Amino acid sequence: MKNLIMVIPLVIALLPLYAVAEEAELEPIADAPVFELHGDENYGSEYYGYWGYYNGGQRTLIKYDLTGIEGEVTGARMSWQCMQNNAGSGDMWACKLLGDWEEDEVTWNNQPNHDDTEDGRLLDIEWDPDNGPVEHDCTNAAIDIIQNWIDNPDENYGLILRKYPESGNTPRCYPYMKESAYQSVLLIVEYNPTNVVESSSVGAVKALFK
Repeated sequence: MKNLIMVIPLVIALLPLYAVAEEAELEPIADAPVFELHGDENYGSEYYGYWGYYNGGQRTLIKYDLTGIEGEVTGARMSWQCMQNNAGSGDMWACKLLGDWEEDEVTWNNQPNHDDTEDGRLLDIEWDPDNGPVEHDCTNAAIDIIQNWIDNPDENYGLILRKYPESGNTPRCYPYMKESAYQSVLLIVEYNPTNVVESSSVGAVKALFK
């Protein structure tokens, strides 16, 4: 009994070393701006996107590959850099897309629907007028959205950047796309991996009981 009492504190002291959180910085695998004024035009090859309103809605669709992530999502952030950013009052939203799309085919008129409710927004912040790079925390809803994308890859249609309210010619900005030499719109996912490699400390603890 005396030996058992001595070992238990050692186990408790070493176990926290076992938990290892990880972070994945994801670049777009597809991104395409769409412009209401030119409803049938595809802009998938542009090096900058649209985010705002100018003679019509300006949006950008983005898709990320999350297949390399296995685990429990604990948080998320988004980071971007703009070619130009016109200040004004409004909010910056990133909303979950509800249908598939192709970078070289999507237009304003054929874009899939998106979920702009509170549960469908990955980003909901006051307009940031900085050209960046800037970084902002995602919403609590983003954790469930991203987790579902990981668990159900067929439902990962990506997100769409849009202004709220979608009216008035400012604010609006033009974030760089993956075709640019500058930073594109990144999704940074924080997660606890499912398969954690056993640390040497835990192995040493197990040896004490052999």
